[in-house]
Amino acid sequence: MDSHTLSILSEVLQQAEAKLSTEGLTDEVRTGLATRILIVAQTGERDPKRLLTAALYWARARTNDAEAAALALAETETQNAADRRPGLPNYSEPLSERLGLV
Repeated sequence: MDSHTLSILSEVLQQAEAKLSTEGLTDEVRTGLATRILIVAQTGERDPKRLLTAALYWARARTNDAEAAALALAETETQNAADRRPGLPNYSEPLSERLGLV
């Protein structure tokens, strides 16, 4: 991956960590978030919002603080919907389902 892509992935990881409570943010969770972001990026995805959404779906399913992860995910999905521009694909199924993450 090039330096621009790595910069995007790093920013997405920082955003995911910021959205989760610090109590549930163990080294294992940080590693899991980074791994999920890399896995999704390896499919060719570079949209930071979609990468963040995938990481938060993972966090919701895996962390001890599932409630905080679910709230962060809902907030992110609401923002993504608000930012959707005309002419862009509007997939009817969530990214997590399209990538087989659930």
